[in-house]
Amino acid sequence: MSNGSVSRQYNRTRETADFDYRFRKSFRFDLLALYRVLRTSDLAREGILNSGSFRFADHIYRNRASGRAFFGCWLDRLLLDLPSTRAMRSRFVKATNTIFDTALANYCSERIEVLTVPCGIPRDYVEAIKNLNRSNPDIVRRMCYTGLDLDPAAIAEGRVLLGSQANVAFIQGDALDARCFPVDRFHCVGSTGLGEFLSDEDLLTFYGNIYQSLAPDGLFYTSALRAGRLAKWLMKMFELRATYRTRDQVRMIIGKLPWSELRFVEDKSGLQTYIYARK
Repeated sequence: MSNGSVSRQYNRTRETADFDYRFRKSFRFDLLALYRVLRTSDLAREGILNSGSFRFADHIYRNRASGRAFFGCWLDRLLLDLPSTRAMRSRFVKATNTIFDTALANYCSERIEVLTVPCGIPRDYVEAIKNLNRSNPDIVRRMCYTGLDLDPAAIAEGRVLLGSQANVAFIQGDALDARCFPVDRFHCVGSTGLGEFLSDEDLLTFYGNIYQSLAPDGLFYTSALRAGRLAKWLMKMFELRATYRTRDQVRMIIGKLPWSELRFVEDKSGLQTYIYARK
C-alpha cells in the first residue's frame, strides 16, 4: 500500500487480517501473549485494529485511561504516559493554542476562519472556543470553523461535538485534492497526524493545497513526529507504518512554497517538531 493510498484509506496501514493466527503460525507465542495483553487497553486495541484511526489520536488527546477491567485501564494509563504518546498529545495542545492566538490576532475581523484537516474529532477547536469564552467571549460569535476529512465517521462525530455551535461546516474530501479546499479564505489552518502517512511528494502536494487555502498572512500549523524506541517497535510489530521526519527534512519539503515566514520549534522530548508557516 503506497503512502498516497493510505491517505485515501483513512490512514489505516494494517495489512495482517488476524494477528492471533499470524503469531501462532510463526510459533511466536511471546508475541501472541503480548498481543492478547495489549488488547485489554482501549488505546492499544484501537491502534492495532485500526492503525492510524482518528479514534486512536482522539484517545491520546483526551488522555483518559480506559480498558478491560482494572488491568486494561492500568495498561492504558501506562501507554498514555509513554514519551511518544505525550509528544503526540503536546501537538494537540499547540494546535489549540494556535487557534486561540489566531483569534486574538484577528480580533478586528468580521469573520475569523479556521480549518483543520484532517479534522478527526475537532477537540482542539472546542478547547480553543472554551478558552476564548472565558477570556474574550466577544470573539466567539465571529469564529467560523471548517473541518475537512475523508472519513465520514470522523465527520459524523465532529458534527455531534460541534452541532450546537454556529458557523460550523464540514467537507468530506481527500486532503490531496486541491478541489476540496476553498481558496484564499482561512486565517488559520491546522493539520496534525496526516503528514506521517504521506510520501514526500504527497506531503508537498498537501502543503500546496494548504497554501492556496490560506488568506493573505494566514498561519499554517503542523507537526512532525519521531517515535521513541518502544513505541517504534510496537508500531512496527503491529503495522502502524509512519514516516518520521526531522526538522531539516520537513524544511526541505515545506520550504519549496513561498511562505513569508517559517518557524520550527522542537518539543523538549525531542520527539516532536512544531511547524508554523505564514503565507
